[in-house]
Amino acid sequence: MAERYLVIETYRKNGDPVRTPVWFVEHQGIIYVRTNTDTGKAKRIRRNPHVRIAPSTGRGIPKSDWIEAEAIVAGEGEAKTAFSLLKTKYGIQYRLIRFIHWLQTTKDRSVALRIRI
Repeated sequence: MAERYLVIETYRKNGDPVRTPVWFVEHQGIIYVRTNTDTGKAKRIRRNPHVRIAPSTGRGIPKSDWIEAEAIVAGEGEAKTAFSLLKTKYGIQYRLIRFIHWLQTTKDRSVALRIRI
């Protein structure tokens, strides 16, 4: 996908959908997203790996049809690869966001979400 943003729809315990726009990278048919281990989307995915995704605007407005997918938290080695690919795709913006995050936190809790269609 040449798109810049992807909206991920995850589900609360009661089944209500939650849509989140994210930066992403696609590598060998797998989509990766960086997030923190304690974010709502990571918690919802651990509970229910079924998600829907769609290319979107930065505000999360879908640009095309939804695609059914499965998401899991990637392993550490796979996450390092994903983070490197994200750095390449988003360049200085990615580095700036990561630097600000580093200044604000004492411990890096980043994980990669692995999304397979």
